[in-house]
Amino acid sequence: MHALTGEAVTERTSAGSSGLVDLASGDWSPELLDVAGVDPALLGQIESAGRVVGEWRGVPVAPVGGHDTASAVAGMGATAAGGSAFVSSGTWMLAGVERDEPDTSDWARDRNNANEAGALGGYRFLRNATGFWLLEQCRRSWGDPDIADLVAIAFRTAEMIAEVAPVADTVLFGGAARMELLVRRVAELTDRPVRVGSGRPRPRRSATQSCRVWHSACSQHSARAEP
Repeated sequence: MHALTGEAVTERTSAGSSGLVDLASGDWSPELLDVAGVDPALLGQIESAGRVVGEWRGVPVAPVGGHDTASAVAGMGATAAGGSAFVSSGTWMLAGVERDEPDTSDWARDRNNANEAGALGGYRFLRNATGFWLLEQCRRSWGDPDIADLVAIAFRTAEMIAEVAPVADTVLFGGAARMELLVRRVAELTDRPVRVGSGRPRPRRSATQSCRVWHSACSQHSARAEP
């Protein structure tokens, strides 16, 4: 934005993701900046997406929703009464609902919910879970097979599997280099390893691991859709 217009501004959803914005005022929080050791002079004025902040060779320039999920949710169109629910899947999986005001209650904090700024105003009240980063890291050890093939074998394998460990919501550090091993270890530690029904052929390893990741992610967000 500065390169195009000379204006030093920060788009609202990008600013909100920093954790340094006061939810009450919508501006940078002096207290949080002080704790983080950030000089306020380094930060641009917070502006909403769509507001023209300058020109480039006579062309009006306005910021867009800088946060990818914020732009995706805005792309859903007009919200329903009370706010539209959404699930955004990718590296992370986010499930939530659009709201006019943030929820800073003890209930929301205890559930680890976040109030992320919306691209067109309001807030995205949501929770995060690990998404298909798990599967991407497994793919590296399998020689980068096609995603469509993994999805297909995961659904076929689901019919054989009696139980799948919910690994996507487990907090762990490291393991990216050997993600497949990490996923299997989580299943063992939670005492929920993949079990194949009696008399059925055992699917190959990539099939069971893909199924575990897909099932885990979907089941976690199915639960989060409940009030």
